[in-house]
Amino acid sequence: MRIRVGGLSFEIPDGAAALPPALVPWLDDNRDAPPTATCTLSAENPDDTGAVLFDPGHCWRVESAEEGLRIAVLSDVRTRTAFHTLTLDASLSKGTVHLHKEVLVDGEGPFLLRAPMLELWTSFLLMRGRGLLVHGLGVLHDGAVTIFAGKSGAGKSTLGHLFADAGKGHILSDDRLIVRQEEDGWRVFGTPWHGEAQFASPASGPLRAICFLRQAPTCGLVPLPAASAAARLFATCFLAGWPREEGLQSVLDICARVAARVPCAELSFTPDGRALETAGFP
Repeated sequence: MRIRVGGLSFEIPDGAAALPPALVPWLDDNRDAPPTATCTLSAENPDDTGAVLFDPGHCWRVESAEEGLRIAVLSDVRTRTAFHTLTLDASLSKGTVHLHKEVLVDGEGPFLLRAPMLELWTSFLLMRGRGLLVHGLGVLHDGAVTIFAGKSGAGKSTLGHLFADAGKGHILSDDRLIVRQEEDGWRVFGTPWHGEAQFASPASGPLRAICFLRQAPTCGLVPLPAASAAARLFATCFLAGWPREEGLQSVLDICARVAARVPCAELSFTPDGRALETAGFP
């Protein structure tokens, strides 16, 4: 079984996973090229419990491992006990999963890359110079994608509903987008990790422009210089769990390259049809 997200393919042993329905659109039948990463299931507990590198205080954390990193999903947020771990090697291309199936709830399949493992693994690979994972609404229209970027509460899902109700464009995601460089420029991919409006699509398209969202009493579109746009783009990138400074530098460099080539602006908007017209979608 292969899952392809943002041009990155993850191979999972057949029969070793129960694929969640939300990931079915990202199944990949292409076997012409080797996968970006492979995942195997181990019956043995990890040999060691490494130092905690990142702990958001919720249901997961990132630890050091002997040769790389370990993502741990916790069965008890009070005792911080892990029941599902993904250990990655130094290249991040090989992952070993250990899963205590007895703690799964009734009807839950033992999927090897349960949330947030697949998203974190994807973001770690991207931060090795492969691209960006951006908090944004992506709208594919007339063969190209406009990103409406902003953190939680910026209005991505609200704007997504406006586009959907108006029948303008195809929405790739209302929360997480992948941006990667190709031979002819930057390309935007939809992801399975949606926001409140639950828009998610595996489609992709070349990047046309980026609008940074700001809710306001009136609508307006103000072009941004490249340096300011690069800083704004970096602020909307998903960086959770990454413990190494070189990854952050890679993200900064890619943000600067994107902003130097792609038109960027601040979109002040009200939650009605005037926002679409202001953004260039009359």
